Amino acid sequence: MTLDRAQTQNVTVEDPALPEAARAPARHIRIRVLVNPASGEKGGISTNDAAEDEVAALMLAHFPELGDDLVITGSEEEAIAATRDAVAEGYDVVVAAGGDGTVGAVARELLGTQTALGVLPLGSVMNVARMLGIPRDLEEAAAIIAEGAV
Repeated sequence: MTLDRAQTQNVTVEDPALPEAARAPARHIRIRVLVNPASGEKGGISTNDAAEDEVAALMLAHFPELGDDLVITGSEEEAIAATRDAVAEGYDVVVAAGGDGTVGAVARELLGTQTALGVLPLGSVMNVARMLGIPRDLEEAAAIIAEGAV
């Protein structure tokens, strides 16, 4: 799913030739970020380990409207529950900030929904991110999400 970043700005188009729906103010994209602080704890393998405050600062730089929508998960079950809540609450995007396990758990919950998946690779192996062409560099990965290529 590709989201148009322009949708995140409140802009009213004044062209009277446009249908009413096209002239209405665009809505903000609702995004929830789920952070697994335990991701990337594989012995001897380099990781993209980042502290929660680093992830928060990175995502807030791209999504100033994020607010309290950054959730620290303590387990896969918590990530699943937070994903289900985001879908039920109408979020447009859920970002899985973690390793392959976190990304897989969140992705499974989003199947069949209208909520898109964003990936911020914090794990050690990151097979999923690699297969999707998502860079391991966290700033680059966040920029991809911000551009709407989720």
